[in-house]
Amino acid sequence: MIATNLSLENEQAQQEINQLHDENNRLKTELLQTQSRLEGIQRFLNGRAIEMTKPERGATAAIEKTPPADAIKTQAAATTALPTPHKVSVAGSPQADLDPDVLRALQAILDYNEYEATSHQQRWAISIPVMKDLLKQLGKATQPKIEAVLRAKSEAIDQHHRHHGLGQRHNRVHNGRSISEIIQL
Repeated sequence: MIATNLSLENEQAQQEINQLHDENNRLKTELLQTQSRLEGIQRFLNGRAIEMTKPERGATAAIEKTPPADAIKTQAAATTALPTPHKVSVAGSPQADLDPDVLRALQAILDYNEYEATSHQQRWAISIPVMKDLLKQLGKATQPKIEAVLRAKSEAIDQHHRHHGLGQRHNRVHNGRSISEIIQL
């Protein structure tokens, strides 16, 4: 009888431990999602969100958004509590041999992953097939132009993938969905 009571108590204790482990994993996931959202809010408040404009004559132009004055005051109080934002941009000094539409598509994926995706599963690893699919919207899905941009921007892309934990096979989480369903150029 004592052995049965101990066995029952051990089983109940083990169930409680398993429930606590499950709850801990759920809370960790929620924490990561919340941190990602907070980083996006901080980037907005810092006024560092980059908007791509239509490129002119082979150049990629970027405009920095200016936050409202009350957002700047709020940012001063919020900065200490929020993590340092991670920003990757392919804008800047354009390279004449790189297709501006391919650069715009790349920036659209970077921005989506950074500012709009709220979970790891929503993000997209940058690859030739993903870029081709996105650029079909513009009728510019030529692989040599895509390869040239991916080679030229490989360091920024690798940094972005490391920051978000995106591996070569990550896009399988999308179960055959097209990036064009998510991002419009």
